[in-house]
Amino acid sequence: MNSDGLVVVVCGPACSGKSVFAPSFASKLSLKLVNHDDVLTEIKPKSDRNPTDRLKACVVMHRRARELNSLGQGVLLEGTYSRRGYRSDLLSALPEAFIYIIEMRVPVEVALERFGKRRDHPGIDLTAESVRELTLTYPYWNSAISINGTLPYVEQERIALAAVNGRTAQNLSEWEKLGLGTGVTD
Repeated sequence: MNSDGLVVVVCGPACSGKSVFAPSFASKLSLKLVNHDDVLTEIKPKSDRNPTDRLKACVVMHRRARELNSLGQGVLLEGTYSRRGYRSDLLSALPEAFIYIIEMRVPVEVALERFGKRRDHPGIDLTAESVRELTLTYPYWNSAISINGTLPYVEQERIALAAVNGRTAQNLSEWEKLGLGTGVTD
């Protein structure tokens, strides 16, 4: 597959497997990985991960993706993308891009088990209760490429590659509207 100009979004709730899947998948497709947590740490190292800081990191991510995309470089964006403001900013920053949405899905019990094993993760605002709530209320989109976050990576990759290779353009306005909140920062 030619990855020039391709934009892949790997999203899902906390502890769904995004951070494990995204780097390997980006490498497989020769995409530049832009990770939300890394960008937030870069632009505001002491952030408490509040909604305003999170949105600022999304804006920076999307501007980087637009720049890379304009140079013909494919990009993989990794983050939760649970909020409407994050989704809206992505679509505003890359209005002409061909964007694939890959959503990582995971049962609550697995997310909580992973959360309990996390060490040195930048998501310092997360608690077991917030992970539970985020997993239960994540605004999944039925037209997304859905990946079971409990499968072995090789199987996740097979599913994602088959879906990306066989996909046509999607209308992302429905995905955008499904985001949580009504304001830019919520």
